[in-house]
Amino acid sequence: MSGADVVLINGIVLCGDPRYPKWSEGLAIKFGKILAIGDKGYLKKFIDKATVVYDLEGCTVLPGLIDSHFHILETAQDKVWLNLRDVDSIEKLKEKIKQALLEKKPGEWILGRGWDHERFLEKRYPTRYDIDEVSPNNPVLLIRVCGHIAIANTPALKLAEIDYEEEGVHIDESGRPTGILKEKVLEKVFRVIPQPTIKDLLKLVEKTLREVASTGLTTLHAMSVTPIEFIVLQLLRLEGKLPIRIRVYLNHDLLAYLRKLGIMGSLGDDLLKICGIKVIADGVLGGRTAALNEPYSDDPDNRGMMLVSRDDLRTLMKEAMENRLQIAVHAIGDRCIETVLRIARGLHIKSTLLRIEHGSLTPPPILELLSRVKPIVVVQPHFIISDTWIVDRLGEYRARWTYAFKTLMKICSTVAGSSDSPVEPISPWKGMYAAIERGESEGLSLAHLSPEEKLDIGEALSLYTINGARACGDNSLGVIEEGKYADLVVIDTDPYELDVRDLIKIKVKATIVGGKIVHGKLSSVR
Repeated sequence: MSGADVVLINGIVLCGDPRYPKWSEGLAIKFGKILAIGDKGYLKKFIDKATVVYDLEGCTVLPGLIDSHFHILETAQDKVWLNLRDVDSIEKLKEKIKQALLEKKPGEWILGRGWDHERFLEKRYPTRYDIDEVSPNNPVLLIRVCGHIAIANTPALKLAEIDYEEEGVHIDESGRPTGILKEKVLEKVFRVIPQPTIKDLLKLVEKTLREVASTGLTTLHAMSVTPIEFIVLQLLRLEGKLPIRIRVYLNHDLLAYLRKLGIMGSLGDDLLKICGIKVIADGVLGGRTAALNEPYSDDPDNRGMMLVSRDDLRTLMKEAMENRLQIAVHAIGDRCIETVLRIARGLHIKSTLLRIEHGSLTPPPILELLSRVKPIVVVQPHFIISDTWIVDRLGEYRARWTYAFKTLMKICSTVAGSSDSPVEPISPWKGMYAAIERGESEGLSLAHLSPEEKLDIGEALSLYTINGARACGDNSLGVIEEGKYADLVVIDTDPYELDVRDLIKIKVKATIVGGKIVHGKLSSVR
């Protein structure tokens, strides 16, 4: 028998489904896949002169973690845009812009992301007049944390030639635009913003993916991927600079090109693969644009909005199904989720091809539909921590059925976890913490409205491992078993033995993709 390429010994290795954990001491890797699992004595027979042996020194080995909903390009751009996450007033927002202007030339764009008016001292949206006070000449676009709403100042509105009567343009009592833009109209502003070069994007994206690997993530499901973003990912792959696996969900307007090319099912290799398309069907709860069956409790004249017509959504779903591509549908409000599920039932779409992204509000009638269609549902547990206003926004009854992860796991084919970065922190450990704790330590009322929706550690881990693999139809990932890819994360402690509040303190010793260490280091004994 030829020797293994790598052998790991003296550790605590989680084997199989995290919900039903089995443990071993080490494993052997050959050609990027797990060759054998067992104790040190058993693994000796897989060691020859060429084998690299690492001593885990009692550390825990988990399957490489998977984030099933991630925006790579936006997360990368976040590194060079103004970070507005900690801004708690409009005055401080203006101060950030003032500081940015010191490094800008006249007419150069100022871009930022992460503000949340719910946290502002003024308890209101900023307006273009606020921004014009500090930047009357340089165009400014500041995107809300959700990514679906932004504030643009007057120069930005003029450059984008915004039609004030367009849907999504907020108008004040005098009929003048406030500068607040919602949903699709934002695309007009993005078109006039100068784009970074491919060279700059390559550096930004590679740096971002290495940061991702440092958290223990070995696979990302990249959402709403644009042509330029896909070019960058391909170049990184060709240059050997792609540190982790990427499963691509192209922006829905590219489906026509996939069909013309005759692409059937997934396309790519083990590192970079097209799995499907992504369509945004409604808005977000934070901006009150998610499509609800009943009005918002704190905005009784508003039920949110569908961003794509029923007929267009049906066509997209049908065409994706015909080409055996997954269709990932952003659906947050119950009205939107219901629309997607009813279309799916009419089309008899396979459950493995339909992904509901977010699936935030799922009261009993929606749960009944979900139990019949059994789609994949991709959730973002950290929304629980961020959406402190959820009870006020939806009322107690609907809030109880928001982020109902435990119930969803019982009735859907697969429930996978994600960050929706840059909306929420990249760290999967923070996501697991939120799924288990459900805001109790933060004093959030949601924890007391729906304590039965809390997950245990095995369930939380499954969101980011085996279920993440199932969500993209890749059964070679997400679990430590012989024959699977050797995608692993080595951490300093056993998460099953931790107090839940210590999950976010876990230290990643090493991240391994296909048997190669892409982050950190381990002690080599030969």
